[in-house]
Amino acid sequence: MKLGIKDGLKHIFYIELEISGDGINTFFNMCRKKDIIFFDVQHIKTGNNAVRARIARNDFFMIKNLVKAARVHIKVIKKAYPRYYIFRYRQHYSFAYGVLIAFVIIKLLGMFVWKVNFNGNYVYTDEYLKSYIKDMKVYNGNMLKNIDCAYIEECIRNDLDVTWASVEIKGSMVNVYIKENYSMNKEAVKSVYSDGEDIVSSCQGVVKKIITRSGTPLVACGDEVQEGQVLVSGRVAVTDDSGTELYQVDVCPDADILVHTVIAYDDILEREYGYRQYTKRRYSSLIIENNSGLIKLTKPHRRIEQYDIITQKYPLIVAGGIDTGIVIGVENRKEYKVMNDRYNDVQLEDILNERLQMYISHMEQKGVQIMDCRVNIDTTDDRGSCTGELEVLLPVTN
Repeated sequence: MKLGIKDGLKHIFYIELEISGDGINTFFNMCRKKDIIFFDVQHIKTGNNAVRARIARNDFFMIKNLVKAARVHIKVIKKAYPRYYIFRYRQHYSFAYGVLIAFVIIKLLGMFVWKVNFNGNYVYTDEYLKSYIKDMKVYNGNMLKNIDCAYIEECIRNDLDVTWASVEIKGSMVNVYIKENYSMNKEAVKSVYSDGEDIVSSCQGVVKKIITRSGTPLVACGDEVQEGQVLVSGRVAVTDDSGTELYQVDVCPDADILVHTVIAYDDILEREYGYRQYTKRRYSSLIIENNSGLIKLTKPHRRIEQYDIITQKYPLIVAGGIDTGIVIGVENRKEYKVMNDRYNDVQLEDILNERLQMYISHMEQKGVQIMDCRVNIDTTDDRGSCTGELEVLLPVTN
């Protein structure tokens, strides 16, 4: 199969010909046999038997013998190829100056950072890493010579929870590669023989469960404990074969402890409340923002006192995915008026019940087991109240 210019480029790079003579049909048949492609063929409405067509440059050099055999005349009307443009304007000094200026501009732009890529980050977002390395002179528009890759790698390894980091400069891009530490947080990585903190009770109650993995338990199931009492000590005694204590070492205590206790619950909701009623007045502003500051373009309008602001921002990305550091957006202001209303008894009770269920759900997400819920809802006054107590099994951790 013959390979020619791509379909998307054939209307940009071509040679336009005028073909005349009595053997035009014969000429096209011969070209078709040789797999020579013509496109945009048009008949010239004159007295002569002539057509105008376009052809690729490689095919143009293959029709020389066919022109002689078919006895047609070929006239080149237009050459749309870059090399022909250069040859045509070879004596124009402005063209040479333009090429030189373009080279200088490209060279100057290549001295700056135009894109920063991050690879291997899952816990740390791109926005967080961009703000972190900005203090190390890594941002769009800064010169590449000011970037110290070795220093950035050392700072990332020391400050962030990563096991490996690498920074490279490739063209106008700075690529940052990291490997995050998935095993555990650095703050939680403690040796068994490091200084440990005791596990202390956060409430008053009765111990219902205690399973100690490290440390010395000081209470057992069924014991009553007070708030602030040590449940598991971070010191472990080391004994010999006879059971005599030799010395004590500090460890990081770890245990599963559940304490049966009672938590007071008190929630109050005013009967009168205010809500926002939006008007039809809307005002929009164009926002242009970069590292130097923010420009806001707004049409003159009447002053509004109470409004909500909804902002949409889009980073300006040029060809090749290069971030220019410029953000363009729209800020919309919606005017509203505060209106007053009152809850009835049913609404007060529904809202207080919903807030109680949300509180219980939040406690259960923390591992608290709800044993019993004893609350009372009162809606007789100008406010609604939900008071009582929750009987729970509360986990205790260090």
